[in-house]
Amino acid sequence: MTQAPLILITGAASGIGAATARSFARAGWRLVLADIDSRGLETVRADLPHLGAADVVTVRTDVTSVDSVNALAGTARSAGLLDAVHANVGICPPERPLVDTDPDTVDRILNVNVTGTINTLRATVPLVRDGGAIIITASDSGLLAHPGAAVYAASKIALIGLGRALAAELAPRRVRVNMVCPGGVDTPLTRGVYGDTIEAELASYAVTNPLGGIAQPEWIADAVFFLASARHVTGVSLRVDGGDGLMGAV
Repeated sequence: MTQAPLILITGAASGIGAATARSFARAGWRLVLADIDSRGLETVRADLPHLGAADVVTVRTDVTSVDSVNALAGTARSAGLLDAVHANVGICPPERPLVDTDPDTVDRILNVNVTGTINTLRATVPLVRDGGAIIITASDSGLLAHPGAAVYAASKIALIGLGRALAAELAPRRVRVNMVCPGGVDTPLTRGVYGDTIEAELASYAVTNPLGGIAQPEWIADAVFFLASARHVTGVSLRVDGGDGLMGAV
């Protein structure tokens, strides 16, 4: 009997990662879910069998720790070869000018967003079956200018470069590597960034965004699912931003 396909998702306790888990569960995939928030992971896990997931394993993981990521890879290895990896962990601080961004914040952003993704891929690429897929959550901040987000943008541009290079490296194995680049998404991360001003930000975005507002996490998960199954697409940075890039929006 053929086993259901297997995906590993980091940052799966909320937002885009949780939505991706639900999307793949509905398609009957097996899932290995990782996040530093173990309570959030278990909350997400509770719903997935009811949605149709073939099997769900959760692993508390700190992607900035090589040992922690290696332990995640060990758990995934016991489940079999991976058909897909969604490297999705990321943080975003409140917007502020570069000169007002303290060194600790710079280190934290780069360590989680860039080094954390590199750690994840170094450990999991050997587990991806030939013909499999890797999807990296980047951002339209890596493609457009967002004043006040210079360090965050630098981290996301780094992920786009990482993914393109890895796509070339893994092409002989037919492993496809693509980046999903969301614009504004209504997630706990976004709400934490804007705090008490979130409702004003949502109202403003509804006016400036060509498709009329902020995305829901499920809409980004749709793009992740597409990239996991698109057999002849690799090295692509797919904007899922409601058309912000069309208007040169910032």
